[in-house]
Parts: sequence; C-alpha cells; structure tokens
Amino acid sequence: MIVSISPGDGDNVSRSQNPVIVFTEPIDQGGASVSFDPVVLETSLVWNGFGNSVTVDHEEDFAVGPLTLTVDFAPDEAGNALAGALDGIAHPATLTVRKAGSSNAIVSKPSAILNFSIVSQSSGLEILELTPGSDVTLHWETTGNIPNVNVSYAMNGMTSITVIDMPTINDYVNWTVPSGFAGNAVFSLTCTDLAITCGTLVSRSYPFVTEPIETEISTEPLTIDPTVRPLLGRFVKAPSFPTVYYVTNEAARRPFIDAQTYFTWADSFDEIVVVGDADLALMSIDGIMLPNPGTVLVKFESDVRVFAVEAEGGDARSPVLRWIPDETTARALYGDAWSDYVVDISPTFYARFRMGSAMALSEVVDASTLLSRETVARAIASGNKGP
Repeated sequence: MIVSISPGDGDNVSRSQNPVIVFTEPIDQGGASVSFDPVVLETSLVWNGFGNSVTVDHEEDFAVGPLTLTVDFAPDEAGNALAGALDGIAHPATLTVRKAGSSNAIVSKPSAILNFSIVSQSSGLEILELTPGSDVTLHWETTGNIPNVNVSYAMNGMTSITVIDMPTINDYVNWTVPSGFAGNAVFSLTCTDLAITCGTLVSRSYPFVTEPIETEISTEPLTIDPTVRPLLGRFVKAPSFPTVYYVTNEAARRPFIDAQTYFTWADSFDEIVVVGDADLALMSIDGIMLPNPGTVLVKFESDVRVFAVEAEGGDARSPVLRWIPDETTARALYGDAWSDYVVDISPTFYARFRMGSAMALSEVVDASTLLSRETVARAIASGNKGP
C-alpha cells in the first residue's frame, strides 16, 4: 500500500520538484510504473536501498497548472498487486504547479527526516517495544530549513492513521502509549512548511507488549514445504526480481539491502541459488539482512559518527551498533587503517539496529575479520572476493 505521496494531493509544487512515494514494503522495481496527466516526458524512478521509497525524477519541467500523479503499477516482490493507499492518503494525487516567481511558488529544499528512535521517559533508554500506558519520547533529526513535522502512527497492516502531533517545530514529541492495543505500530513523520510536504520517514515496526497468555505448547515440528527445505540457510533470488534473500531455518526470506551488505556474508555471487517465482512466494518475509557483525564499521549518510557492528546474544542477524567516540579509540582498536573499514549505510536502516554502549579504549576486538571498502567494491565488480 501507499504510505505517503510527497508533495501530496492539493499541494503546490515547483516545476522542477521531484515527488517521493513511500510504500509499506519493498516493491518489484522492474514492474513499477508512475504516470502524470498532463504527460511528463523523460521520467525515471530512483529507489532507496530497501526498495520501499521512490523518487520520481523528471528531465522535463512540469507544466504550470493542475498535475495528476498516478501509481499505475507497484507489485511487491512476491508479485502481489498494489492494494491502494492508506486511509487519508489521496491517490491519484492532484498537485498545482506554480511558475517561478509566483508568490505561491514552492522552491524544493534539501530536507529530510533521519534517525527516528523511541526513548522511555522513565529509564532514558531506547526501546524497541511499546508498553501500553507508558510515557515515551519520539526522537528524530531533520536536515534543511523546514522545521515543521507531522507525526502519526498506524496499527496492524496500516489501514488507518492516528495523528500524534501535527505539526510540531521540535525534533521530539512526548507520547503516552495508548492502552487496549495488540500487534504492531508503525510511525510516519512528514516534514512540511505547511504548504507542501518535503520529506517522509516511515519507522520500523514496533510491537506492543501484551500480557502472556497461557497456551499449550505444540510439540509438532515446523511444517516446511518440501520445495523450500533444501534452500534453508542459502542465498536465493527469483528470475523476475532483482532482490537477493537469505533463507532462515524457519523457511522465511530476509532481503539484503544492497550488494555491499551481501558480501559481508558471502564470498561470491555464485552462492546464490536461482529459484522459481512461485517457490519464492512460499517463503514469508522476515526482516532484512544488515551488515554481518564484525566485518565492517558503519556510518550513516548525513551522520559523522562511526559505529562497530556486533551480534546481540550471538545472533548475527540482530546487530547492535556501538559508537566509536573518537579517532584515538578507532586507531587503538582497529589500527591506523581503521577508516578503510568504514562503509556508508542509508539512514533509512538506522532504526533496524539496536543501540549498545560506546566502545572503550580498554576493549579487545578481533580486527582480522574486517573487510575494507576496496575489498567489498572489488567483490561487487568481479562477483567474488577472490584470494
């Protein structure tokens, strides 16, 4: 489903502004199509790393006057058709294009919302679950010069939106988690100057903590389709989709965010097993594959901090970020060439990590497992890491 269209229905836009469309899940990029009325020539779709947000770039300026944007096709990676838009999101969206120099003209601004997190007001620590009745603070960062942010959330399947604050000029909002909910909440933050929307961030899914219900524990083994069983623990892709997945032992697929991340887990593209589109659909989506802990240091675009990536509880698929506070610490732990191991990650994935304590000079780390950016880039270009 469509989460947001920015600028949206009824907004004013400049002739050169690029609309941004956010979806609830990764989209089959090869099957997506967006059109305008009147027709706009030389358009292209530029996707984010996770495949759930697209910027519609256009070489030809929009014509002054009404302009209708329509998402014609946007199947998800399993081939399911677009199910429409969330409640309150108009689609198709009709914009009003203003000419340059008009008092109502809107100039596109380099604005974005980054680094969303939720912090418990009682402990001051970041949380990844919502306890009904608890007081929390929603935090974020913005770039650009538009300070207003609309904050809302949607429950279980994102069929309707509940407004928390609209708009706020701060980079946080205090909120009491409502009672009587079960399932998951996803938060949406939209940057606006009160005339147009200039950027949108959709958070990870936050589960509500509920009282445990005593149930009889099944002793039946997990039923896995015979077609899928040989693929457990393997890397797979289907001919009709570009995404590569890791298949868990529970027969779920986890998409890699990019080729750079793939090579922190694998040595060669030859390890990928090509499966049929129908076989791929037998496996449910289960999170995403982030960089393999201990293989790279990471930083997020527009954020100068560098982090080590560690496994939580021995699970490499549930990584923890640990801030490296200064260059002295980085050199002591990872050597003089420490910066060679740093890779950039889109801020879209910041909320997918857990935050740990900062790295200390006294810690002992195994830097022999780290991969340099050059090694990863060479692997992407050649298809394998080589000797």
